[in-house]
Amino acid sequence: MNNDLEEVMNYFKEICKIPHGSKNEKRLSDWICKLAENKGLEVKQDELWNIIVHKKASYGLENSDAIIFQAHLDMVCEKIKSSNHDFEKDPIDIAEYCENGKKYLRANGTTLGADDGIGVAIILMMMLNDNIKMPECYFIFTTQEEIGMYGANYIDLSNINAKYLINLDSEEEDVATVGCAGGLNLILGKEEKQEKSSNRIYELEISGLKGGHSGVDIDKGRINSNYLAALILDCIEDVQISSIKGGTKDNVICYSTNVLFSTNTMKEKIESIIKKVLDNIEVTDDDRDLKISVKAIDKGMMVYPNKTSKEIIELILGLKQNVIDMSTKMNNIVESSGNVGIVAVDENRIIVNESLRSSVEEKKYEYARYNKKIAEKLGFVCKEEGEYPGWDINTNSLLQKIYRDSYKNTHNGKEPKIVSIHAGLECGIFAKKNNMLDMISIGPNLYDVHTPNERLDVDSVKRLLSTLFEMIEKILWRSQK
Repeated sequence: MNNDLEEVMNYFKEICKIPHGSKNEKRLSDWICKLAENKGLEVKQDELWNIIVHKKASYGLENSDAIIFQAHLDMVCEKIKSSNHDFEKDPIDIAEYCENGKKYLRANGTTLGADDGIGVAIILMMMLNDNIKMPECYFIFTTQEEIGMYGANYIDLSNINAKYLINLDSEEEDVATVGCAGGLNLILGKEEKQEKSSNRIYELEISGLKGGHSGVDIDKGRINSNYLAALILDCIEDVQISSIKGGTKDNVICYSTNVLFSTNTMKEKIESIIKKVLDNIEVTDDDRDLKISVKAIDKGMMVYPNKTSKEIIELILGLKQNVIDMSTKMNNIVESSGNVGIVAVDENRIIVNESLRSSVEEKKYEYARYNKKIAEKLGFVCKEEGEYPGWDINTNSLLQKIYRDSYKNTHNGKEPKIVSIHAGLECGIFAKKNNMLDMISIGPNLYDVHTPNERLDVDSVKRLLSTLFEMIEKILWRSQK
């Protein structure tokens, strides 16, 4: 098992050397194809750089049920403000450290990409290791998952005949995901001309927020810096916005926002407005490092008129967002949510991107219609993209039982959690393509994914491998009965 873990971690470190943000997965995809071809495996790569690798069953296991193992190649590219990292060409700089006797990996100033690089590494170990007895297997690597699951939507599964699919894109060792929310992205934009400002110019800087995954962390009460900036600007009557830079990913809870604006309001008054806004919102321990600064800028600049500026603010505050509904079917599960992950305002354009999620398909469309009405009333052009379906729980799943028994056997009888999550998973798309697949999503412990504080619990990878091998043995045993 130690050799298997070492092999997985070596693959993960190689993956980190190859830039692989969304839409930039070609080099990583080509590298994996070459590894598979060198092993004499059947490889298919499509136009979006999705990969399907077919591996025949080990000797004597030809009649066993086939398994699909699946992970996505792309990562969310976020970095701290002081970082000069170029995600297009620079490798991820990995740091290994110990805390309370446990070993972790993180990156220096950027996201680590363990979501889902560690899932890819685990699959590579199983795919390329000839010492593991396996049934017929299909190893699927998808692209553009983080920006709308385009790879999974595009990939052709028509020639795959498998009973089980094990997705390796979950983030808690003791949790197996068996259902998820669907979602879509709204891009709201407008173009208007700026004018020269004769008022005072200020820079508003919001930083230090925790951020996080807009599905997994949306119920933790973390503040979205775009929303907080709009709350502050809304209290300045004569505000004229020059620019807003808030977020780069619609599926990340925005943790820093910069605003340049003009106003006749004095700096002391703006500071009192900021204090009053903070007094009326709840700041959790996760956001204890929140910092808000406002400073005067000497130079003049172009700004949007007060009317347009107020429309930008009204849009950000008026959208259905954060936790919208809690599930009536499962306790403590978010049913519908929205995340204003990107606000990009400059002299040429005004763009607001929101990620909507819901485990109820009709509510996803209902809230999209609601938000579009608000946007259109304010003169914004609305576009939908990146839609993906939810994944309904299969109450008759044999794979769930296999997982539960395997987990208990490898974790001293401890019972795992079987859940449906609010984040999106490609399993929903695979279920739509083949509703006969029995699926489950598992993974090691990851923390603060989609942020520069992302961390991987290395020891949990070892335990996950034990559970995974136990699951394979049970599938083989059931196939031979």
